Amino acid sequence: MWVTDTGFHQVMEFTNDGKLVRTLGTKGKPEATHDTFNRPTDVGFLANGGILVTDGYGNSRVVKFSRDFKYLMEWGKKGKGPGEFDSPLLPQVTNIRGRCRGGRSALAPARNQGERKQESGA
Repeated sequence: MWVTDTGFHQVMEFTNDGKLVRTLGTKGKPEATHDTFNRPTDVGFLANGGILVTDGYGNSRVVKFSRDFKYLMEWGKKGKGPGEFDSPLLPQVTNIRGRCRGGRSALAPARNQGERKQESGA
């Protein structure tokens, strides 16, 4: 089970019986670096085992990690233009062959406060 904690600025994985497995982010450090978040909103899962974190309320970005939880990339910033978000929520992964080179999946916040969808190939 995965939990986002907007007060501590962390994303945590727990076993079904409530034991902490891992933590992403630095407790009490609301920033926008490779190992910090600012009020993260949700977690999404990729077919290859990687994860996406919508770091929405403070940073308006999506952060991608590998299956072994290494930082890979991020995109987005506050705004209303292409590649910009207004508090991205609920990461969604869709396979849209033909729209992305090589049939890659598209990654997009399913919802953000501006009610716009943005797509990014990954």
